Amino acid sequence: MNTALQAIPSHGVVDLLVNGNPPLAASLAKLINLPSDVQRSCKIRVWNIPLGDKANAWNTYIHQIWESESLVFFIDGYVRLRPDSLRSMASALASRPSALGGTGVPTIGRSAERLRREMLTYGGFHGNLCCVRGSVIAEMRKRNIRIPLGLYRVDSLMGAILTFGLNPLDNAWEPSRIVVVETSSWDLDMKSPWRWDDWVGKGKQLERQFRGEMENAAVKFLFTVLKHQPEGLPADVRALVEGWKAVDQVGFQRFVLSHPLPALAYRRHCRQLPDWSRKDEAELLVQMKASDHGRG
Repeated sequence: MNTALQAIPSHGVVDLLVNGNPPLAASLAKLINLPSDVQRSCKIRVWNIPLGDKANAWNTYIHQIWESESLVFFIDGYVRLRPDSLRSMASALASRPSALGGTGVPTIGRSAERLRREMLTYGGFHGNLCCVRGSVIAEMRKRNIRIPLGLYRVDSLMGAILTFGLNPLDNAWEPSRIVVVETSSWDLDMKSPWRWDDWVGKGKQLERQFRGEMENAAVKFLFTVLKHQPEGLPADVRALVEGWKAVDQVGFQRFVLSHPLPALAYRRHCRQLPDWSRKDEAELLVQMKASDHGRG
């Protein structure tokens, strides 16, 4: 968090969104309120979002929290930014006025090098560290474009929306609409091969990956075959996948029967009916102006 705060330019805003964990949100609000010797020129806000869903957190920011900032960075809470990552991305966007967003590249993990090469060659959009122009968010508000609730691959959908220029009906897929910035990256805590919890977590991660691939297949069909506009996306991931299944039964069956895990992911995550009743709730716990910092 400190790395991000130090990287924010003067008069910037740092919004800390804690979704599905009210105790953590309250603790973070208290921590932000503590006196500090660090002089910061940005405004900090802590938000408690009761619904524990990443897609809902993005929707909440886009449709409720954003206040017309010209460039917005999205950073996952468990990453540690490398120095100058935000500055490098902002500079890259400034040099490419036609680009709608930007992304950093991974450097940590067994698959990081492969993914890094693929992104630099073919494009992409990584949810650990990415940015979107304010003009894009304004358009999403105007057209009521929302990410389906329960979606695992939020970054993939956002990347597709940007790469189509928010208009799959009239625009071709153009990877250059997202700037891939090689000098923008982050660090992560590595998993231990000797811890049982990490093995269990790896199994769940594999299942989530197949779930994400199923979501991507559904989105690809909607955007590239049916040419749906993003404001026509279903409200949640269950409706997204069931809609694909209803229209493209052959493609759906081919995907689900390709491996046991896709079928398991479909049964566990896409046929259930979660409670989305708190999707519009967001509570501002702390708002500290630039002049409030450095009180220690």
